[in-house]
Amino acid sequence: HVLDIGSGIGGPARYIAAKSGCRITGIELQRDICEAGQELTQRVPGLAERVQFMVGDVIAMSQSGEIPAGTFDHFMSLLVFLHIPDRTTLLKACFDSLRPGGTFIIEDFAAKPGAEFTSEEKQGLLDVVSAPTVSTVDKYVADLEAAGFVDIEAVDLSGIWRKWTKARHDLYVDSREQTVRTQGEDIFNSRVAFYKVVDDLFAGNLGGVRITGRKASELESKLLAGRQIKFKSDGAVVNVVEGKTRERAVKSY
Repeated sequence: HVLDIGSGIGGPARYIAAKSGCRITGIELQRDICEAGQELTQRVPGLAERVQFMVGDVIAMSQSGEIPAGTFDHFMSLLVFLHIPDRTTLLKACFDSLRPGGTFIIEDFAAKPGAEFTSEEKQGLLDVVSAPTVSTVDKYVADLEAAGFVDIEAVDLSGIWRKWTKARHDLYVDSREQTVRTQGEDIFNSRVAFYKVVDDLFAGNLGGVRITGRKASELESKLLAGRQIKFKSDGAVVNVVEGKTRERAVKSY
C-alpha cells in the first residue's frame, strides 16, 4: 500500500498500480485536480479498486489521524515537497505514516552540489515557482535523518532535468501560434514566462535529486536506540572471572 503525497491528477499512481498491482492512496491539496484524478482513474477498468484519491493537507491529515500511523508500506512524492514550507513537520508526517521497514522515494528540487543560490534565483524560486524550502542535498538528507529515516541515498538528477526544462521552454516558444489560437495570448505569455524562469534556474544553481530510504524495522529501531545509550562507571566492581574484577557500567540516558 503506497501513499502518494501530492498526487495531482494521478498519472504516476495509475501507472505504478497498473504495472505492479499495488494499492495506492493519493493525497492532493487541490480539490479540482483530485476530482480529475478520480474521474480519469474510473475510466480504466478495475483500477479504481486499487487507486484512490483524497483531498487534503498531508500534515493536517496525519495530525488528525485521518491518515492513521503505520498504515503504508511505502510513500512517494514527485516534485511536491519544494512547495511545503515546514519540512520538519512534513517529514514527521511521512515517517509516522509508514509501517516499520517501509520505504520511500522523493524527487525534488535541490541546489546543485557546491552551489549557492543568488538573490535573483531565491526570488524566482519563491515568487514564481512557489518553492520556499529548496535546500542543498546534504541538508535534505540531514532533515530526513532527523525525522528518523535510515539507509538514505541521494542521486543527482540535475543534468537530466536541465535538458528537459530547456527543451520544454524552447518547444513552448515554438508553439506560440497554435497555443495563442487555441488558448489565448494571456495563457501563452503566462506559461512562457514561467518556463523561462525554470529554464534559467536550472541553467544556474538549481538541480534535481532522487532520494530513497526507509523507516527502520522494529528490531532495528531497538538496536539503534541501544547504540545511543551512554554508559558511565558508578565506581562499583563486579567479578568477571575468578580472582579478577572490573568496574560496573551503568546506563546514562
